[in-house]
Amino acid sequence: MTARRQITNARGVDKGKASSGTNAPYGHDFGRPVGSGSSGGSQTRVRVHMNGRGHIHGHPSGPESPLNNEFLSRIKEMYGTFDEPNFSFVMEAIRSRPYEDVISEVVTTLGLAFEEYNDPNDDASFQYQLSRGSESWAVELSMLGPFAVVARIGDGWDRILVKNDPNLSKVEHQILAILHSHGLQPLSKEELEQPVPLSLFNTDPDNVCVYQALFSDIDVLPWRQ
Repeated sequence: MTARRQITNARGVDKGKASSGTNAPYGHDFGRPVGSGSSGGSQTRVRVHMNGRGHIHGHPSGPESPLNNEFLSRIKEMYGTFDEPNFSFVMEAIRSRPYEDVISEVVTTLGLAFEEYNDPNDDASFQYQLSRGSESWAVELSMLGPFAVVARIGDGWDRILVKNDPNLSKVEHQILAILHSHGLQPLSKEELEQPVPLSLFNTDPDNVCVYQALFSDIDVLPWRQ
């Protein structure tokens, strides 16, 4: 696995700007992680070059945002390897169901209805939809360790929720507080989007990030659908 992934004809890059007659490189900042650098951190920029034969190629560039070592260590520990991951932990988690007390406390304390909808063929988490009246939330609890994702649902996943979000409702504060009290760490969108060099079945290798590794092997992230 190379530290830098080559991007050819990167989407959103104006290829005409890479052709100036001088073969000068052209850079574009996508504002979100597009690859990883030599230190394993995520990068948001693409640097595009044109060679003498008119072939365009690009690679991630710019400053790296460090990947949380706790994420990477747990991912490596549970999957065994990045290139040929072992998924045996999924069935072990399904048998032990470590979060039964957590979700039970959330539902009974806050008076929420809930539905579980995880698929063991694709998911590495226990996934729930919680609701009360017209409000709904997605809560996913990772089978790899004490990690969670909480999202407000509207037409889709409208907002990833974390403890320091100033726009939380009272019930959202309470959901997060219960998760924290059980040692679970709800992750931010920025943390979830950090690239991970892991081979999965459904997600394109260039798209794999913390969310797919810790929660669900789907190529398009839920908040981008």
